[in-house]
Amino acid sequence: MTLVTLDNGLKLEQHTAATWLAFRAAVLEETGVTLRITWPNGAHRTPTVQQALRDRWERGEGAYAALPGESNHEDGTAWDIANYKAVPDATLQRIGRRFGLKRDPYEAWHYNDTGSWIAPAAATITPIEEEEPDMARPIIITGQQTGEKFPYVVDPYTGERSFLNEHQLSLLRTAGSAEMQVTMSQEGFDAIPKRRGSVDHDGSIVG
Repeated sequence: MTLVTLDNGLKLEQHTAATWLAFRAAVLEETGVTLRITWPNGAHRTPTVQQALRDRWERGEGAYAALPGESNHEDGTAWDIANYKAVPDATLQRIGRRFGLKRDPYEAWHYNDTGSWIAPAAATITPIEEEEPDMARPIIITGQQTGEKFPYVVDPYTGERSFLNEHQLSLLRTAGSAEMQVTMSQEGFDAIPKRRGSVDHDGSIVG
């Protein structure tokens, strides 16, 4: 398995990464919507992360997660689309079939790469052998401020923020993410860009 790193720090198998970029471009051209992979666990997952997500589901928290060894996320040949509702399901599936993609029958956001699409040479993605640690990993922000909206995580590539629950915070710490302690005003906190589709501190979805 050869993994490559996308521009948001997520990883996919080399052919699947090229397929994702071509699929995303085709959807954008037809619908005007730029698809996003769910961050930080919507692409490749290590067995440790897969087990942690499974444990969380078994505790009645979060979405269903397969057992380690049974998920295509572990070999980097599947992705979850964060904003899948922005495009009609039939449209996504129709475009996906052009690229050898199969939508999970139970999860409209989950697409598997069958490997049948033959990527043109121009679509080949070169693997990144080694990443810069501060740019490859998200940055955890913890501390105190009005409203107690900490902790959250900042995408090092976009600056967007996503709020974390205790489980997600533990996973990122285990992965070696940098961590910062900050205190700021409510206005300063709200001024930070926040990822669309992320779960806010009160459980609502960021529009």
